[in-house]
Amino acid sequence: MKTQKHSQITSLRPSIRIRPRFSLYIERSPDSINQSIIRYIEADSFTMIGQAITGHLTILIPSDRRQWWSPRLTMTVEEEKKGSRVRGMYSPDPGLWTMFMFMYAVFGFGCVIALMWGSSQWALDQGYSGLIYALILLLLFLTTWLIARLGRRLSYGQMNEIHEHVEEILGQKID
Repeated sequence: MKTQKHSQITSLRPSIRIRPRFSLYIERSPDSINQSIIRYIEADSFTMIGQAITGHLTILIPSDRRQWWSPRLTMTVEEEKKGSRVRGMYSPDPGLWTMFMFMYAVFGFGCVIALMWGSSQWALDQGYSGLIYALILLLLFLTTWLIARLGRRLSYGQMNEIHEHVEEILGQKID
């Protein structure tokens, strides 16, 4: 199995990026990689939950160890001229992700509205209650962000566990 390494990975350690990703070029056909994936997730030694469809893989933490912050890996295998491009993205459960995005949007939009209202009040010398609401909404936005960061920090060990399985499936280290 000849592989050429052209890997880029966003650090799995907590950073400003919302969802860590990696991209890797492998000098193997997509079919060969897909067969490796299927063999690996069907093996008794595989301790995760794997769902594979040609060119697409999802790895989840088993339900008995899953927490609200537990990550999942979504990986795709795309054909290139002389090999394959493997792309992966670590993320929380889609329902949780959607909830956090909704909360960011509501608090952010509400903050903009409250700032416009508060600045109008201030310009008309009618108090500044809108600015207080904007501050409250900003604090809610930041609290939501900090909770998301905490969840990501808590998921770091499980993310590394999934990452090790992926390296074993692909037969090479991903930096």
